[in-house]
Amino acid sequence: MGPSASTGWSKKLPSLALLAAMVGVLGVCVWLFGGPLGLGLAVLGLVLLWTHRFSAFGPRAKLGWAIYLSPSMAPGLYHTLEDLSQAAHLEQAPKLYLDPQFEPNAYTLPTQSFYALVLTRGLLESLSPEEVQAVMAHEVAHVKNQDLSILYLAEQMGRIVLALSRWGFWLFLFALPLFVFGTWAIPWVGMTVLLLAPRLFFRLLFAFSRSREFLADQGAVDLTRNPKALARALGKISRFVSSLRPNFPAPVPKLWQTHPSLEERIYRLNRTCGLLAEQTAPWP
Repeated sequence: MGPSASTGWSKKLPSLALLAAMVGVLGVCVWLFGGPLGLGLAVLGLVLLWTHRFSAFGPRAKLGWAIYLSPSMAPGLYHTLEDLSQAAHLEQAPKLYLDPQFEPNAYTLPTQSFYALVLTRGLLESLSPEEVQAVMAHEVAHVKNQDLSILYLAEQMGRIVLALSRWGFWLFLFALPLFVFGTWAIPWVGMTVLLLAPRLFFRLLFAFSRSREFLADQGAVDLTRNPKALARALGKISRFVSSLRPNFPAPVPKLWQTHPSLEERIYRLNRTCGLLAEQTAPWP
């Protein structure tokens, strides 16, 4: 069991294009403020952020009430996790934690030395072993794709864009009297770009986050060859959330959502089921 070529470059191109667009927005903002020198310093800063990204996570993840599950406490889960980690070619398998909350959920948090894969009590009690494996495969795919590190870097880029936009706004206010008296010309194009840059950047960031969720779903399918299990798991989670909070959260426009809807993810997985069936069908 191993990842197929379907999560190759063709699958990653949309998210890579979004990442390149975010870097472009940051580059334009930095250029407007600092020119070539500022752009060079920004590139150097991004390189340093990436190379030292794990030091920003701290020695222990922010796990809240989650408790560590040792291999002796959950041998079956660790056996599954080891198989998935080997199939994904991870250098080190994540460590398992149990969150006592009853809402079915799973998430991964980084530390300086390892990844913590957190499963809630509700998830383990409501899903079958096959469905739990599919959910764990989704999280392992996040680790394999370095999504947490990339999103951390993108968030830092967003903070820089937001700071430059605010500085541009204050410079505009200070320069407005000079413009009125005709002693200074305001660069309207550059000022407009700076003011609109955060809105564009964060729309790109949210779209990038959604694309990484789809990529992790595909990665889980490549690891397990079982899209139906992940689709069933997402369906159970969706029904639980709907029954618990039928009117919450309020609908958010898709452009501002960090995650795609469960319904859209299930639809794509069901479509993948048909593609896998075609691939495994006997030759006529």
